[in-house]
Amino acid sequence: MKTFVASVERPARPLRIRLLHLGLIVCTTASLYSGYRAFDVGWSGIGLVDRPILFIIHQTSGICIPFLVVGLAVASLVDRIGAAKAKRPMLPLIIDILLSAFHYLILACILAIALLGIGATSCGNRPLLFLGILELSLHMPHSLCVDGLGVFGLHRYIAGLLVPLVLAHSLGAVIHELWVRDRLLSSMFSFARRR
Repeated sequence: MKTFVASVERPARPLRIRLLHLGLIVCTTASLYSGYRAFDVGWSGIGLVDRPILFIIHQTSGICIPFLVVGLAVASLVDRIGAAKAKRPMLPLIIDILLSAFHYLILACILAIALLGIGATSCGNRPLLFLGILELSLHMPHSLCVDGLGVFGLHRYIAGLLVPLVLAHSLGAVIHELWVRDRLLSSMFSFARRR
């Protein structure tokens, strides 16, 4: 039983939103995987990609994430304002508010994880490695570094919360594509021009 059926096919999202979304997916996935793998104490650290390379991937993607999150949030807000001005069809207000809140919760978690990771590294007086070449040394004031381990623990805790949120988000997109049939995934990941 369908509760909502799209009356019109979704227009393709602007290219800037699709590219920022794709970049955020790639960086967040790389950061989560490399972080969990690099800090796995039961792993020998030797494999196809060794521990030092995983640290570089983790830190590089973590440095890129705040820029992608802010860019995507701003681009999405600009697109929503444009949709309202153009009077494009939108969801009922309460559903729109709930979905927006869920998306911004995911973005807030991703941003918090990245900033806490940067903060934990800086509190430990360790440099951030961007692409393994460029060292970024951020020295946090001692008053902000109450407990570096606590910051790192919060970094890991929010990363653990992010995984089910991203899975729910992905499931929702698949449900849209298969059940609601409003071509949501196509509007996000189609890079070919529509006729």
